Amino acid sequence: MKNYNKLRFALREKYGARCYRITRDAEVHIYGQMPNNSNFGWWLMGDILTAELWLGWHNKENVTANEASNYWECLN
Repeated sequence: MKNYNKLRFALREKYGARCYRITRDAEVHIYGQMPNNSNFGWWLMGDILTAELWLGWHNKENVTANEASNYWECLN
């Protein structure tokens, strides 16, 4: 299992304690108001890279397909 302490800290700051999950498949789930909806509940933010993009750690235009594939190779 990878160490996601920095990501966990950022998610805790933004969404609150116990309002996020990182699964063993590297998916990030958030509990709160769903995007483009008024309902509250668990929603899938995406994978780790998507969560980092969502938090503004990367510029979406600068993440190429090659970088994304290298990223997933590092997780395995």
